[in-house]
Amino acid sequence: MHSSSKLCLTPPVKGESKVWLNYIAYAQRILGETDDDIWSHPSQFLALYSKAQQLLNSDVLSIPIIDFYKIYLKNNPEIIYQWEGKKTTFALRKILNLEAPRINLIEVLEGIKNLYGDHYPITIAVPSPHHWLYWLKEVQNFDGDLQVRESELDGASMYVADYLRNFSKSGIAGIVLDESVPFTNQEIKISELYQSIFNSASHYQWALGILLKDDTTREKFEEEILLIKEKIDFFLFDGKSNYTSKVIKEGEVVHFSGIDQEAGLEKSNLLTPVRGWVYGTVQENANPELVLQWLGEFRS
Repeated sequence: MHSSSKLCLTPPVKGESKVWLNYIAYAQRILGETDDDIWSHPSQFLALYSKAQQLLNSDVLSIPIIDFYKIYLKNNPEIIYQWEGKKTTFALRKILNLEAPRINLIEVLEGIKNLYGDHYPITIAVPSPHHWLYWLKEVQNFDGDLQVRESELDGASMYVADYLRNFSKSGIAGIVLDESVPFTNQEIKISELYQSIFNSASHYQWALGILLKDDTTREKFEEEILLIKEKIDFFLFDGKSNYTSKVIKEGEVVHFSGIDQEAGLEKSNLLTPVRGWVYGTVQENANPELVLQWLGEFRS
């Protein structure tokens, strides 16, 4: 496996806890920035993100790139009409070549690097090729047919790998492949089809991880994890789960346990979490007092 000197993946020392938080939607609510402007105005994004980070202090900084593209298409719907009747891989190539959201994203990454230097590792959450195609099929409205085919994934993986070159000088420490949408084709072998992405991450010396979310996706990955764990550095699990114990032996690859989705919503759900690496999303409607209490107990 490859590793990044900036994203330390060694297990925390005994009794130590590290938390990797996804908090942008939550921060928008509590800081009153509930519109979509942050995704097209880097200065607004950076102002929001810095305030949230000061409050929550995630040990890893992570930027989800798909929202930059979703909001751009929302504000420029005529682009979608140009894809009517076209293959989804054609739409993917076109969207990855859009200049405006890419420039906004790179400006955000440069701003975060200027704000924090090397104090925190910076990562980007990139939809996996499967995730991109699934979402674009929804955008193109293919009469409910969201099945992603193996023949589509092969080309999509090369497009995503080529796209990642845009971040070679952005100072990021790692890439998270977001694989959190349902699999519609259980026969897809991503351990083979994503090889071009594995190669890109290795070339740029980025730590590489995969984010899993729903149980269906996890079940799909049980067999694939056995094949893919030699090619990546870590797994992220969004949501409380003991799934990793079935397929990952300690010491083989780092896995970040998931935070209970209900943490911070009600006092009864404020349980002392496990020690070690933890990843999760602070829910948009979470109670700020309980979130801070949860984090305080976790880090104590």
